[in-house]
Amino acid sequence: MVKKSNNYRWKILLPVIISGLIVVLILAYSYDIGIQMTYRYAPLVNTAMEIKLEATSAHLWFEEILSGDRQEDMESVWQNINDADWYAKAMLEGGQNSEGIFLVLEDEEMRNDIINVRKKLAEFRIATQKRFEEKETSAAGTDIDQKYDIIFKDFIQQADIVESRLQQLMIKDLQSFRIIQISLIIMIILFTIFVGIILNRYEIRKFENMDKLKVINKLLSDEITEHKQAEEELKKHREHPEELVEERIAELNKLNEDLLEKNEELEKYNDLFVGREFRIKELKNKIEEMEKDE
Repeated sequence: MVKKSNNYRWKILLPVIISGLIVVLILAYSYDIGIQMTYRYAPLVNTAMEIKLEATSAHLWFEEILSGDRQEDMESVWQNINDADWYAKAMLEGGQNSEGIFLVLEDEEMRNDIINVRKKLAEFRIATQKRFEEKETSAAGTDIDQKYDIIFKDFIQQADIVESRLQQLMIKDLQSFRIIQISLIIMIILFTIFVGIILNRYEIRKFENMDKLKVINKLLSDEITEHKQAEEELKKHREHPEELVEERIAELNKLNEDLLEKNEELEKYNDLFVGREFRIKELKNKIEEMEKDE
């Protein structure tokens, strides 16, 4: 009985445990995607923006220097370009600065795009150096200026491609995250229904067993009562045999008296019946005599 009860308990607990583990795994996967979106892609998008910002600042300060602004120097231009390259390198190899930690980008296509950004940035550095060396003949509108602007635009376009693809990756992961969340909600609902059904079956089984136990207890109680009555009767026979004999004699006398009364009543009914038979017979004889006389 105990073994059956344990088997039934495990039949209930095992599906619940397995379903719970599935829900926990889905939650863990959903959490991992959320962490990736928070700690990987969001900083990478900011990094792509920083690359463009640093390169654009370098371009702006360089134009200011060429226009005769004495407040800026080439050191700030080179620093901006170096910072832009550092951010691009951090996307490929990882890195850390005052803004936070940058994780390595693992998408191969994105890595190739960032390598192209660094190449375009290197071309922009060389073009900047060349134009600075020829600053006397590279004023606005000259061929050198136009080529310089084309190189910078190519760099910006490549950086925009990186930023756009990062955003697409984030959107794709966000869609996966939403699907997982919806699936998780459905799983939790189904899990709740499943657990409710299991618990309901368990409660029904428990009440059925309780009813059986009540019946068994009632039978045992009746049996114990009968056993006690038998013991008391036996004890009475052993301890007070005279009283029992007298009770039995009294019962027999009472039964005998009842039988005598019944016998007297039967005799009365018999006499009455016999008397009626005689009268009927006499009447029948008289009728026959009268018929003969006629």
